[in-house]
This record gives sequence, C-alpha cells and structure tokens, in this order.
Amino acid sequence: MRFAVLLFLAFVIACSGKTATAPDTASLRFVPRVPEPGGAHAVTAEAGLGQITVRSILAGPDPCRTLEGELEQRGRDLTLRVFIRPSGAGVCVQVVGRFAYDAVIEGLPRGRYALQVVHTYPSTGWPTGAVLSHTVDVR
Repeated sequence: MRFAVLLFLAFVIACSGKTATAPDTASLRFVPRVPEPGGAHAVTAEAGLGQITVRSILAGPDPCRTLEGELEQRGRDLTLRVFIRPSGAGVCVQVVGRFAYDAVIEGLPRGRYALQVVHTYPSTGWPTGAVLSHTVDVR
C-alpha cells in the first residue's frame, strides 16, 4: 500500500509540470477606442516582449455598433476575431460608422507566431473576412 501511494505521488508530481510540447495560453486585452480624425482604415501588428499588439481602424454598417474581441490559440497559430455587433440603440442614423481598437495578446513565449485577424459583422449582410495574415517574432 505504501508503495502504491509513493508511486501515485511520483506520477502526480511528474504530470503537474509543464512539458516542452504543452501549449502556452495567451490572454487578450481588448480595448475599443475612438478613431483618429481622418485616419485611414488599416490593421497593423507589432511584436514586443512577450506580446503582440494589433491596432485597427475599420468601418461598420452604421455608428450604432460595439466591438468585441476573442482570441483563439493553437500552438503558435493565433486568430484574433473582432465582432462588430449592434449596440441595441433604438434609432440609428444610416451612415457608415468608424471604429477603432487596440488588442494586446499577452503571455507569449519568445518565438515566431502566425497571426490572423478576422473582422465579422453578425446580422448585417457584410462578409466576414481576414483583414491581416502576418508572421510575427515575439521577443
């Protein structure tokens, strides 16, 4: 019985450590912001120390929208999905809206990552599309 307990403890200790092939889990800090006046629609990605910063200015079908970000990670493949959803405002002027956001993907170990940024417009008829596909080197 004593041997079984020792064997079990050794197994638990061995399995609790992070292995070289275990996927790291990154986190997303997503901050909608007011777009700069006259700024062009663009998406950029910049790698830093343990993180990737994505900045974007984009259009929406009307100004009554909110932005939400979601990160999917599969090893070194990262997909940032940005949802441009209706805000629930009653009456909304029918003009194209301008939006902007900063998204910081944190907690990344050093290395090369394949980053894809996808903008999606639920219930608008606007097509979902990849707006950036880029390889970045995190320091």
